[in-house]
Amino acid sequence: MNKWDLDFDEMCRKLRDVENFSFCRFGDGEWSCVLGRNGMNCDKHRYLLELSLSLAFVLLQPQRFYCGMQPKGMRDLGDDIKRWIVSNECELEWCNADIIHDASIEGRLGELWTAARRRKKILVGPNHLKPIANKYGCGYVFVPDRNCFKWRTTIEADIGEELAHAGKDAVILYCASMLTEVLIDSIHTAYGDTLTQIDAGSALDPYVGVNSRRYHKQIIERLGK
Repeated sequence: MNKWDLDFDEMCRKLRDVENFSFCRFGDGEWSCVLGRNGMNCDKHRYLLELSLSLAFVLLQPQRFYCGMQPKGMRDLGDDIKRWIVSNECELEWCNADIIHDASIEGRLGELWTAARRRKKILVGPNHLKPIANKYGCGYVFVPDRNCFKWRTTIEADIGEELAHAGKDAVILYCASMLTEVLIDSIHTAYGDTLTQIDAGSALDPYVGVNSRRYHKQIIERLGK
C-alpha cells in the first residue's frame, strides 16, 4: 500500500487507533462539475461555476489527505478526466472512492461505527439522515437537499460550532454531495490532522430506507427497511 492508498480495514484501524486522517471522494458528479458540464448531479445539486472552481482548487493543491477516484466516474468520463489531470498538472495519488460503499454492500458498514464508538462524531448531511446521528450519538449539521453549496458559509460555521463541543480527535462524517470535498479541504486547512474527516457519500441512505443509488435496493431489502 502506497502512502495515499486506503482500504476499509485500514480506515477502521485508523479510527480505532485515533490516527487522524481525511478522505474525500471524486465521483462522476464532482468531475462533471470540474469539467464544466451543464446541469446537475443525480441528487439535483447544480454544477455551479463557483463550485467547479472550488473543486478544482482542492485537486490542484499539494496532496494533504486521501483522495478517492470513483470507478463509475472513470467509466463514464475517464478520457476527459485524464486530459484534465494532465493539462492541469494534477499530481494527486488516488485511492478507491468506493471503499465505504463496497463495505456496505458486503454488510460490513457496522464495523466503521464500532471502530469509532469511543470518539466524538459529527454527521453533516440532509435531514433524512438525522436519525442516524441520533442513533450513534453524533453531533449534527444540517445540509439542504438541493444546491447545498450556496449555504457553504453557514454549514462551515455550524461545523465549527460542533467541533468546539467535540474537541480534539473528533470524527466528521460527510454526506453533503459535491460540497463535501470543499468542506474537507477547508476544515483540513483550519484543523489539520487534529481530527478525522470521512466522505461517506450516499452510503448511509439505505440505512434510513432511502433508495438514492441503484445498489441501495439490495441493502434496503437485506435490512428489511
